[in-house]
Amino acid sequence: MGRFVKNRVSVVTPVYNGEKHLYRLLESVLAQSWEDVEMILSDDGSRDGTLAAARAFRDRFRRRGCALRIVTGEHRNASAAINRALPLVTGEYLIWPDSDDELHPSSIRRRADFLAANPQSQCVRSLGRYLGPDGGPCPPQENMTDWAGEELFFPVLTGQSFVCCGCYMLRTAPFFAMLAQEVCSALAQRGCRTILSTTAYDRSVEQRCIQMVQQNKVDGIIGLTYNPDLEVDPKLPYVSIDRYFSPSVPCVSSDNFGGGQLAAEKLLELGCTRPLFLRIGSKVPGESDKRGDGFESVFRQRGMECAALRLSDEDGLAPFRGFLAGHMGGGRLAFDGIFCVNDALAIQIRAMLLGLGLRVPEDVQLIGFDGIRRFAQDGFYCSTIVQPVARLAGTSVDLLLREDRSNLPSLVCLPVSYAPGGTTKE
Repeated sequence: MGRFVKNRVSVVTPVYNGEKHLYRLLESVLAQSWEDVEMILSDDGSRDGTLAAARAFRDRFRRRGCALRIVTGEHRNASAAINRALPLVTGEYLIWPDSDDELHPSSIRRRADFLAANPQSQCVRSLGRYLGPDGGPCPPQENMTDWAGEELFFPVLTGQSFVCCGCYMLRTAPFFAMLAQEVCSALAQRGCRTILSTTAYDRSVEQRCIQMVQQNKVDGIIGLTYNPDLEVDPKLPYVSIDRYFSPSVPCVSSDNFGGGQLAAEKLLELGCTRPLFLRIGSKVPGESDKRGDGFESVFRQRGMECAALRLSDEDGLAPFRGFLAGHMGGGRLAFDGIFCVNDALAIQIRAMLLGLGLRVPEDVQLIGFDGIRRFAQDGFYCSTIVQPVARLAGTSVDLLLREDRSNLPSLVCLPVSYAPGGTTKE
């Protein structure tokens, strides 16, 4: 994780058909009073003159001493565009304004100064001002007192805050996976250097990583991937996390089945009698699929019905919204306890429940899986089944570096635990 440059601020912006307004954002970035800024623009398959408009700024960014990187890809959505840009981030701090935003000249400096002066904080946000087509203010507007004691991330994740994403700045390192950080630390403790590759779902990049081992450019790979076409030679030093390839390729995973059982037992303990399991993820089979199996097994053993909705990433979140709305009656949901395949989905489901006028946990209790902590606090985003991230990393490294690879286990399952996070009734 040492690739981040101290005091640099990375500005990541997705854009789609932004030819007419993009210049205002780029002008405002150039006008920042903070010196070290890099601009990463991710075009989401624009069909107008967006790319030409962006490239016209390259000389001006170069003269200011700032990088302007332009990433292109086929049209999908803003999230996919941001994901394409994240591997290029090199700044200690990160902001992600929209392409029609404008930044006040001191916007970056004031937020970066705050984070530098408050190392215990991982995120800070500024106020937003909305401008109409004529450049004048238009509602809604906000005052500082409106947000006293605000939890920074949750309102944005759940759509409860109208504040634009460009108002937020966070430290870069916590944004990237805890697991990657733990793997890098475990390898460093064993005297190994790490190449961290964020492939952004590019299957060819993942296959090239395999080729680097074959060519002796690296000594081995710890992979977390759901690429269905990835070919792993069982003779190569490769350890897979959360996906079983073959008996000859070690897989390290949390006890996903047991975690699902633990979630079911906790909901039963807290009085839930109408359970629901929700899942979204890759179509490629993986160890995380066992979470729902474990959850349902508990209710099956008790002769209780358990509803479930399993979706693939391509389906998107909209079917969940329709499913929940379709099971409302008399202001009440047909389910009183929901287990989500991960914390990210649990956060989204909580927002949908709130949108239906339901209270969490009073009306519906909710448990996720992973153990994602808040950036600025030690608590969890939701009640959750916590994965032992440090042990996952350490076990993966131990297996990868083992000299005698003739008797490696095909699957190692590590125990999980439950932690309350405000979405259950403890």
